[in-house]
Amino acid sequence: MEMKRMICYFVLCALVLGCIAGCVLDRPGETLPSSGTEAGQNGTGGALLPSEPILPEVDLNMQPETPWDLQILTGTNGIVYYTSESNNHYGFYIYSKEQLNVNSIEVNLPISHDYIVSVKERSLKGIQADAGEVWRDDEQSYSSNAFSYPLYLAYRGVDFVKLGEMEAKYKALYSQFEAGGYTDLWLSGALTQEEYARYREPYETAKAEYEAYLGAQWEDYLALTAEDLPQFYVYYVNIAFSDELIETEESFTQMEITIGDRVYNQQIGRITLKGQLEDPAPIDWHEDWGGIDGILGEGGCIRPYNGGVYCIDTLYRFTADRYKLLEKITFANPAQQIDRVWLDIQPVAGPRTVTQWDMSEGFEVYPGDQVTVYVAFRDAGMEDPGYQTEVYSFLEYTTDGQRYCKYAHCDIYTPDQHYVWYALCVQQLDLESYYLDYYYPRSEPWRFDPAEDPTPEAGRK
Repeated sequence: MEMKRMICYFVLCALVLGCIAGCVLDRPGETLPSSGTEAGQNGTGGALLPSEPILPEVDLNMQPETPWDLQILTGTNGIVYYTSESNNHYGFYIYSKEQLNVNSIEVNLPISHDYIVSVKERSLKGIQADAGEVWRDDEQSYSSNAFSYPLYLAYRGVDFVKLGEMEAKYKALYSQFEAGGYTDLWLSGALTQEEYARYREPYETAKAEYEAYLGAQWEDYLALTAEDLPQFYVYYVNIAFSDELIETEESFTQMEITIGDRVYNQQIGRITLKGQLEDPAPIDWHEDWGGIDGILGEGGCIRPYNGGVYCIDTLYRFTADRYKLLEKITFANPAQQIDRVWLDIQPVAGPRTVTQWDMSEGFEVYPGDQVTVYVAFRDAGMEDPGYQTEVYSFLEYTTDGQRYCKYAHCDIYTPDQHYVWYALCVQQLDLESYYLDYYYPRSEPWRFDPAEDPTPEAGRK
């Protein structure tokens, strides 16, 4: 009996020492992580991949507890349209349990200004198999009318906290691997192929574990048929305002929507029609793009659980033709409050920098500087489904002793993610963990970390 105890003791010691050695990432010249395919390993020297998560089967087309027939997504808005600007239109979606006659849908607004209403039915695509395994976790790789794999995981009850932690782990290990310079050492001959692989192994194993957990339901997703998915109809209503000059400012807070023999008095927040938009300073016409150098068109889309803040990607982009002192950025609509501003500067010579600018002091740019401006702003109704707005922005600066400005105008809208909004608004599916624990940390880390910024990875500090 005593001999058996001694044997067990030595075996236990050997296991503990082995675990300690396996946790150390060695430098060249030190003992490398052990290789081989011992029991409990995946064949590459790493730990066994996690087993497929046991998830409940769900009815994707489950009906809500409260009977429904229509869902109108007009949002709670604070929009201002200027007749001096082009393409002034307001649009919203109608989700219906039954198919509707588009000719039976009418909209009446309590204004004197002319407008034209058009209605179109939108088709639903179903699953999107061509997203492929590489992009299956990227919500933005799916078309607007597709039922995405991340949404399917939400229905199945995947632990997005765990999924996010697993992704963060393998990315952190990769950063450590890169910081070690092992690739350069291998390319220079200082490391053998086997040694290089062992240094890379912790990252590769962690990544494989993440992808195994992420992809456990992929084949089930691909097997979904049209009958398995939520069944509803989608209609887009567009209101195009006349570009004739508005003599008297008008506002309205609701619209009358007629669908067949039913009338809906829909609250929409407030929409205001104004006349001429005034520039705070003369537009500088010396630049290549006519002094505008800002967005003229689509500015991006709002996603759920946004906390009332959204970042406009590349609100301005220009190459300075001369010295400029940037003074401030303003929005014409007082309902939109600027939250943060980032300046991405690539000089003619020297490294690229990304600076968060609070506009308390001017910011100098020099001839040849490539300047890209990102602006996050807040709006009270931004968290409501169907939110949209128009942003009219000015970048004011001084050059050659004179004040000038640049101009940007963009549409901000709710994305056409029909299956997502149906799940949220009709089925009352809880997607909070998906967005707050997984989507936003990986896609918009600036929301959680003041040191992060919304620029491409190369611009991060």
